Amino acid sequence: MNEQIMENKKEISKLPDSLMNQVNEYTQATQKKLEKLDTFVQDQGHPIIEESLYDLSKMQYRMKDFQDVYNISENKFTPNFETLNVKQCFEDLKEMALEDVKGHNMEVSLTIESGVPEEIHSDDAKIKQVILNLFN
Repeated sequence: MNEQIMENKKEISKLPDSLMNQVNEYTQATQKKLEKLDTFVQDQGHPIIEESLYDLSKMQYRMKDFQDVYNISENKFTPNFETLNVKQCFEDLKEMALEDVKGHNMEVSLTIESGVPEEIHSDDAKIKQVILNLFN
């Protein structure tokens, strides 16, 4: 009985990876098609394509969140530590936030205080995921 449970758990654990691979393939194919289409679209269509590309990128972040939570619960999570430029990290997040508030009469600004280090050693994607989750 325990062997059957472990086998079922092993099979289920493959689903998030499989789903993530399918979403990434779909996203990459769609991004390529949108970028090709962008050259043929009139000026008023460019914002729609840009928004679509941004939404695809956001969807990938959310799927990565889901996969990370699953991996943490299965003790399979391994952070990717690297040296990050703090200002650039927050500038990237600001750009994402600007897209989210577009058309909602909201303003986004960024101020980095003098005591904040220029660089940190962390996982860039995880930092951004945590901060984006705080925005939502």
